[in-house]
Formats: sequence, C-alpha cells, structure tokens
Amino acid sequence: ANVEGLLIVDVAGKSEAADKGVMIGDIILSANQAPVRSISDLQRIVEDSKKSTKKLFLFVKRAGANYALVLSTN
Repeated sequence: ANVEGLLIVDVAGKSEAADKGVMIGDIILSANQAPVRSISDLQRIVEDSKKSTKKLFLFVKRAGANYALVLSTN
C-alpha cells in the first residue's frame, strides 16, 4: 500500500519510545497533527514542541492498524 510517512528503522532499547511500544517497521504518519513526510518535518515539529514544552503526539501505522502515542520532548 502507498503510505506517506517515516519508516522506523531503529528504536533505542532503553528509550521512552521503546517503553511505549514503538517498533521497527512502524510508520510515523503525523506528529502533533501535522503530516510527516521527511525527517526534517519531524525534526521541526519536535523542536517546536520543545520550545513550547508540549508533549509530542505521534500517529503511527503498524500492520494495517493505526495508533496514537505521546512522548515527552525534554
């Protein structure tokens, strides 16, 4: 299927993302409700979240199902 987003190719073992279930092969579809089509898109959204002390809200696709994930940015 044609899906636009960022494919996760690595997850640090002792990271918050790993603790919250992010897996290799997941696809980040959006971050903070904005589409993510490149690493620079994601980096910009993460930096904006850090400046505003907001959490990072990711919408992720895995094996045909979508799910939401919230990560801290500090």
